[in-house]
Amino acid sequence: MPSEAIIFCSKEPEGNDINLAKLLGFFGVKHRFIYLSIDTLRPGQLRQHFRDDDSCVLLNCKTIAKLFRNRDDETLRSLLLDNISHLLVYNVSPNNLEIAAVNYLTDGIVESLSTFQSCNYQYKVNKNFSNICKQFAGLTFGPINNETDYKFSIKSGSEGVFNLISIDEHPFFVQMNIRKCTLFLIASDHVLDVNTKSFSVSNTQAFFSQIVPEMMFIKNVFKGGCWHTNMNYASLIIDDPLLKKKYGFLDYRKLLREMNEHNFSTSVAFIPWNFKRTSKKVAGVFKERPDRFSICIHGCDHTGNEFGVTNIEELNSKVKLATRRMIGHENINGLKFDKVMIFPQGRFSTTAMQVLKNNNYLAAVNTDAIAVNKSEGPEISCFFEPAITIYESFPLFLRRYPGNFLDFVFDLFIGKPVFIVTHHNNFREGYHNITDLVDKINSVSKNIQWTGIGTIIKKTYLEREYVDGTIHCKIYSSTVFIKNQYELSKTYIIAKDEMSNTTIKHLLVNGKKSSYKSQNERIILIQEIRPGETVQIEIVYEDNIPCLEINRDIRQNMRVWMRRHASEFRDNIISKNDFLLSLAYKFKKQFFSK
Repeated sequence: MPSEAIIFCSKEPEGNDINLAKLLGFFGVKHRFIYLSIDTLRPGQLRQHFRDDDSCVLLNCKTIAKLFRNRDDETLRSLLLDNISHLLVYNVSPNNLEIAAVNYLTDGIVESLSTFQSCNYQYKVNKNFSNICKQFAGLTFGPINNETDYKFSIKSGSEGVFNLISIDEHPFFVQMNIRKCTLFLIASDHVLDVNTKSFSVSNTQAFFSQIVPEMMFIKNVFKGGCWHTNMNYASLIIDDPLLKKKYGFLDYRKLLREMNEHNFSTSVAFIPWNFKRTSKKVAGVFKERPDRFSICIHGCDHTGNEFGVTNIEELNSKVKLATRRMIGHENINGLKFDKVMIFPQGRFSTTAMQVLKNNNYLAAVNTDAIAVNKSEGPEISCFFEPAITIYESFPLFLRRYPGNFLDFVFDLFIGKPVFIVTHHNNFREGYHNITDLVDKINSVSKNIQWTGIGTIIKKTYLEREYVDGTIHCKIYSSTVFIKNQYELSKTYIIAKDEMSNTTIKHLLVNGKKSSYKSQNERIILIQEIRPGETVQIEIVYEDNIPCLEINRDIRQNMRVWMRRHASEFRDNIISKNDFLLSLAYKFKKQFFSK
């Protein structure tokens, strides 16, 4: 495995060179630029740039075009193909000079490069190269981006050439074994800038060709040396329902049969206001099958903009009330809960994140990534992490509605947990819409583990192995289980971003206080872990936010009562009649919109 990546370019790096360097940095791959010119490139000089025998070079096609002089000159081709183990050629566009350069580099194997006249084509990922293409292997999807995507024409009968990704049966992402080099070529002239600000990352088809082939190359070459997860995790989340035998179109026993048959698990986003209203029989089913059922916290009263306010004392009172109610629910029914918040209507403020952190919640899970008091989104790279940590360094895990299957594939590919959000009305026509999605997810990720939200969050972290054998870990939640999956004892260097003013009370390793150091707005713990051993890291924060005494009058309590019962009447009765349902929405808008 190479120890670093070298980006060859001429003079100063251009946009795609810089974007590729940012992507390498995201994966934690050490990299550097080397500037080449025809005057400085001589036999014997190239080798001095490499620090080990297993070398990795990323080469802008425009750089080849500038260095390329004539078809009969063997010097440049020999220097590249006889000295480099892994070579990626990117930023390829269909102009004559670049086509001639690629033709020269591949010794005539690539004959030409041409455009697509429309976007009405599909990507086809080779099913036989799952070691490189990972979860995308065997998938076909579209449309393509014909403004940046092109197609290679390969010389007939060429050996050692493999089409990893094709468009309309034409090679797009190609691997070739030439001389001592494994050469990869991408027929695209754009690399996505992961530092671009965005409100969301969805519709994977739209950016697939601009970054996923580069990711495949990096993950294949650097393997455990780049940030990665050792396991894929997933959970179905159902918002709002009471724990009764039936709620709307949801029947828990039928759901359990589907989970057993299709191998998935469900987390119920439980509204704490309902803590005294759970059926003992349904609670018993949940307790009997913790491998299939779990519950987490969905607001407090589940009123409009409940956690979108910025009054820290008011928010602290709501969080504490929600927690007390969930503890009461556990005491009544013996049913444990995950200390994870799912925001009602997806609305939250940055202050709400701070309060959850001070109350030692594990994380928040939400459909939207942007706080109500934020005017711009984070960098795209934040969406590629398992959790977003820009809000007080408190983890925000994102979830998706059923729809674009490819978005879930991309989450698995980059190591994010898959959280599927549904409501009872998703089961109006039965369970096949969900089970079909689950089956597809299971088919692309053979080692996926379905479990509760809390378990997933505690087991989610990134790791990579350094050349000195140490394992560096990036954790997100305040409680994490880290397992040494190597055959030898390893030194783990565990880091967590801590960019807020929240005070750490203590850090525990397997329940015992442990020392740590703070450095560059993160905390770092060094821990020896034996082979096969799992250690629990727990960070406990000071709960020092004052509470605002909430004195609700009868009118306010009645308003919450009416809202909850009106919602249940809608879900259990009105939702089964389209005419009545439309009237109910009008009623809600008039009386409960504020």
